[in-house]
Amino acid sequence: MSNAEDMTKWMKFHLNGGLDKNGNPLMSQSSFDALHAEHIGLSYTTVNKYFKNQIQPTEETGYGLGFKLGTYRGKNILLHGGSTFGYRSFMTLFPDQRIGVFTSMNGEDQDDNTYKFRVLLHNFLSDVALNVSPWLNASSIQQQLLKPRYKGYSTKTKAKRSLTDYVGQYNSPIYGNVIVEMKKNNKLGLIYGNGTWNLWPKSTKDEFKGTATGIIQYLMNIWEVVFIPEANDQSIVSVEINSFCNKCGDNKPPTFSKVNQ
Repeated sequence: MSNAEDMTKWMKFHLNGGLDKNGNPLMSQSSFDALHAEHIGLSYTTVNKYFKNQIQPTEETGYGLGFKLGTYRGKNILLHGGSTFGYRSFMTLFPDQRIGVFTSMNGEDQDDNTYKFRVLLHNFLSDVALNVSPWLNASSIQQQLLKPRYKGYSTKTKAKRSLTDYVGQYNSPIYGNVIVEMKKNNKLGLIYGNGTWNLWPKSTKDEFKGTATGIIQYLMNIWEVVFIPEANDQSIVSVEINSFCNKCGDNKPPTFSKVNQ
């Protein structure tokens, strides 16, 4: 996976006309120009849906070779996003101004394929790089992000066993540690790294849904948390959290074994 230094070199290549750090061309000029040229026109895109009519519009107009072409603040831009398990990235290039912005983050963007959080963040960072007054700040970005909600979802369903049975620390050799705690309101909470969720019982025994709180409240709810009891059903021995890897399938969900109360 590329790091910040790798992406800096990649952006410089595109912003410097296809030249390496010594000024030598890495491909013919015609081949390089083809990368940034429009080959397919675009009308509807998710970026256009959410950002074409903003105070400062971001618009995608066409597709080149690996880049979407468009405009922001009337300036030509090249856009490219990337997503894989637990990772989201985004790149914005201003070829005429020779400015580039790249960000990467863990987890998922809101509604995953909308790019809403990433584009808003890049609008702000681009304004800073362009030395113009940003039209966004932390508060206005939050106002444009809707908290994920579940339709037909109740917070009043009762758990089928005592909530204290679920409390404890759980470990996975791959995914690390998860902590399930009893909160001051006598409800369950789940902690994973910097992420925190309120857990709410579902109608099926030992299954919960989680609403994100704190810094990730606009990014990721977890729809299926399944606690696994031992054979005699007396105590909980592990927890499966499908939402941590929505492409793993039901046969291989991220599983954490209980290590202590």
